[in-house]
Amino acid sequence: MADVTKVFVTHDLQAIRSVTEYAYVLDRGEIVFAGNSRDAVDFYVRMSHRVSDGRDRSVADAGSAALGRRSAPGADMDADRFKRLPWIDLKSSQLSGAGDVLIRRVAVTKPDLAPAGTVQAGDRISVDLLLGCAATTTHVIVGYLLSDRLGNQICGENSCSLARGLVALDPGEHLVRLEFVWPEIQPGDYTLTVGIGEGTDPLRHVVQCWAHSVVKLNAISPGRAIHGIFNNPITKLDIAPLGGSAARPAPGSAAPPSIRWRMAEPARSADLSQQPAWVVSEPAYESDVLNPQLAISPWQGHRDFAYDLVGFARPRLIVELGVHYGCSYFAFCQAVKDRDLPSRVVGIDTWEGDEHCGHYGGEAYETVAKTMAASFADDRFVLHRARFDQATEAFDDDSIDLLHIDGLHTYDAVRSDFTTWLPKLARDGIILMHDIASSSGYESARFWAEIKQRHPHFEFLNRWGLGILFPKGERWYRAGLAEGVPDKIRGYLYRGEWLVDRYRASIDLQWQRGQTDRWWQESERFKQRVGELERRQPSGWLRAFGIVRRSDGD
Repeated sequence: MADVTKVFVTHDLQAIRSVTEYAYVLDRGEIVFAGNSRDAVDFYVRMSHRVSDGRDRSVADAGSAALGRRSAPGADMDADRFKRLPWIDLKSSQLSGAGDVLIRRVAVTKPDLAPAGTVQAGDRISVDLLLGCAATTTHVIVGYLLSDRLGNQICGENSCSLARGLVALDPGEHLVRLEFVWPEIQPGDYTLTVGIGEGTDPLRHVVQCWAHSVVKLNAISPGRAIHGIFNNPITKLDIAPLGGSAARPAPGSAAPPSIRWRMAEPARSADLSQQPAWVVSEPAYESDVLNPQLAISPWQGHRDFAYDLVGFARPRLIVELGVHYGCSYFAFCQAVKDRDLPSRVVGIDTWEGDEHCGHYGGEAYETVAKTMAASFADDRFVLHRARFDQATEAFDDDSIDLLHIDGLHTYDAVRSDFTTWLPKLARDGIILMHDIASSSGYESARFWAEIKQRHPHFEFLNRWGLGILFPKGERWYRAGLAEGVPDKIRGYLYRGEWLVDRYRASIDLQWQRGQTDRWWQESERFKQRVGELERRQPSGWLRAFGIVRRSDGD
């Protein structure tokens, strides 16, 4: 293939950036751009944003027409800082999106307000955006992307993962400031892209304005080996109006309903050296008495892990979406009961099942209710009969420390559950997501493959699989690494398999003993019958035989 022109036709933007040197963009069969591949991809993305929004006009022109240009800060903004920022005025060619919110100016600085030109791992980077808002805009999302010199997206984040997350903006000008820590990343040149979106889904929303490659940053060596590509979180987000009304909470989040299961905030130290060690336990599950099948479920290793996770993280509020027969739910309850924790465990289920796990109906609820009455009959343990989307009204934002997502296993259902319940997760909260192994056959495995690329995580990939995700802070992820949780997970897997095999062997032995008992009883009845016949036929032509019952020791 040397010295031969290769033509590569694709919608894979990453491949175009990485593989090709020159690219054409076609629109309805016509060439609308020709040039180097990176510029072609940027042009394609900007054009796609305009087309997807049904608008065929310049974003910059739209924003300018809707708003007058003001550049002075409002009374509630630091005027001196505003003036000292090294503002970059953006060109219309750098912008794309719907245009109801327009990014006019950008400043990328270090803490001393010096322009962030050369950066290294650990540097705190501030990105200030001067926005023009043409109309009231709800559910505003702020985000950033870092790309390497080839245009490959290296890392990024948006504000959906933050506690305050989504806001609504009134018409006028606003200053947005986001901060992130420069990651341990390969030395080289990188460009920063910033964006404003509108919606509630971190992956699918209306792009209001993207400002492409607004500044180039040169990363110097972090002094240690770098492995792979990862997600780097925003650490702070501030929004203030320019002479207008303050940014308002997004509709539906201003006054969340009073939570019925809210626990008081316990004292917690951020110092990992004071964190209790991870203890590997050998729990006895009281739920197995009424439902022995739980002991041979595909989640045997998972529930032992969940039991010890509760002891390690000591969550205030645990919520289970999809109780079914209670395998995971009762593992949480048992951990709270055994350690006498003040935690609440709330199980949410419709008790109807779904198309994947079957419509199990009343028998599942009856078994769970009997177990509750027998072993977990205090106000720390609650069953809540509701659909998952309806039950969100019972919880405050940022209130759930440990959330278990289960029950519905289509891609859209799991994605909806994750997106709907993420605002309810507390800072440094943990999400457990079942059925994420490809062997499960569920589409939740596809969602897990996508979402785990954006957040720190651990995972079980045996049987049906369990994902452990840290989408709102890395405290427990770092604590888990310090305790060797990845290695411990392998231990839970092996022990779970061994316990299941031993339990099944015990069941087989019980069955064999039962068979032996039945044979012995049949033998005794047969000998009695033969004895009766011999008494009637004294010639002795019949001879009785029997089975010798050996002891368990033999």
